[in-house]
Amino acid sequence: MSRIPFPPLNTLRAFEAAARLGSFASAAQELSLTPAAVSHRIKELEGRLDIALFVRLPRGVLLTESGRRYYGRLSNVFTQIEQATKELRQQGVDGPLTLSAPHSFIH
Repeated sequence: MSRIPFPPLNTLRAFEAAARLGSFASAAQELSLTPAAVSHRIKELEGRLDIALFVRLPRGVLLTESGRRYYGRLSNVFTQIEQATKELRQQGVDGPLTLSAPHSFIH
């Protein structure tokens, strides 16, 4: 069984934000991108998957049925990543931090 190539994380982030916010412009603002960059990433993802994920409207976007299913799975993944990152940051560094470098680096 061959593996399906994994879409780039930045493309998936653009999809997740646009799906959650219902707008490429709002997703762009959240991700510090241009709306055109978000649109490009979504088109790239739709091309990779060979399926439409959004219906483009004059004021925003709506998820297709396939887009809703994909978002339902991906949003959980991003929530888990966010939670894991938050927990890691709250834990901080345990114990002493030891750095090593060659003797020639010091002199």
